[in-house]
Amino acid sequence: MDVLKIGSVELYKADAEKLYTSGKKYLVTYSAIYQINFSQAQNTYYGSVLIRPEKKTDHYTKRGRFFAYDAASVNWLLGYKLLNE
Repeated sequence: MDVLKIGSVELYKADAEKLYTSGKKYLVTYSAIYQINFSQAQNTYYGSVLIRPEKKTDHYTKRGRFFAYDAASVNWLLGYKLLNE
């Protein structure tokens, strides 16, 4: 089984595919929000940093945890519209 590492989150390829196809493309972690992307050329999933908190003292979740959100939930969490739905 292929294990993908996106930031501090480790996912199996099948789990990343389920999240991606269900619309929950955003991983909210302690210190960043990552977007799950798919590369057809390499037939794999990868992540990129979408946003980090402005202050070092601000965090999105408790340390060691992550949540998978859709675009509307990320906008709600941030309090402004960053992503188009």
